[in-house]
Amino acid sequence: PSVLEEVNDVLVHIHIGCAKKVDDGFLDSHPGFYTPGAVNGIDEVAELLKTLYRIGYTGAVSFEVKPEPTQTSLEIVNTAKGVLVTAYYKALESILSGV
Repeated sequence: PSVLEEVNDVLVHIHIGCAKKVDDGFLDSHPGFYTPGAVNGIDEVAELLKTLYRIGYTGAVSFEVKPEPTQTSLEIVNTAKGVLVTAYYKALESILSGV
């Protein structure tokens, strides 16, 4: 997330999502959080939120996730919301404590 400090003046929208670890690297298929191979979670989203706060970002933030064949859209959306809420509280706690 620290690279966002370098482009703060042109940021207008942030997408939060996951990449998927595959044998030959990473796949940007927008897997849901906690699905097999997903590499992002609460800690990474909390760090992103702290960075956005630090650089004064006030634009739009959205999730970019999609279900895999065995998952429902509702399952993926609910998981993403849970990650965001938990990451928000974690980031807020860190910001308020000065960490």
